[in-house]
Amino acid sequence: MNGEEGSAMAQKTDTVYEEIQSPSPSLSAFMILIILFVFFNMSSPTELAIVLLIVTFLYVLFGFMTIHLTRKHLKIRYGFVGILNKSLPLSEIKSVRSITYQVWKMGGWGMRGGFFENNIVGGITIGGNRGVLITNKTGQKFFRYTIDSVIIGSKHPEKLKVALVKLLPIA
Repeated sequence: MNGEEGSAMAQKTDTVYEEIQSPSPSLSAFMILIILFVFFNMSSPTELAIVLLIVTFLYVLFGFMTIHLTRKHLKIRYGFVGILNKSLPLSEIKSVRSITYQVWKMGGWGMRGGFFENNIVGGITIGGNRGVLITNKTGQKFFRYTIDSVIIGSKHPEKLKVALVKLLPIA
């Protein structure tokens, strides 16, 4: 077994929780509608090909999110190609709770800043309105701002919260 195989095996055995989120059916349907609209309104195959490439490119960039929890870090990978890779040491987490939030107060889905319970929070979401609210011990750099809390969208927020709480020394 070479070094890379050993490293990959160690990472897999260290995984406590993993969630891979794909685009919501409504987003997929919207993209199909755009493609159909373009198909029936384009005058040349070249225009159609360009639009299809752009839609596919955006889908690949922003269409997926992976939450990976190990015994030491919470890692978020946003986008199929990893346009955002965020790692938060568990030792920096002060509290975790499962929440339902209002998407419009977060400015929509994606990598956002918004409001939750009258506080400014960061958000990494791909769809839905549920997730976990993580409060840091010290401010966390989120884009160019330092914030105390971040919402991570999840299809299974209770499972993620339980997995996190088991690993955290929260008083």
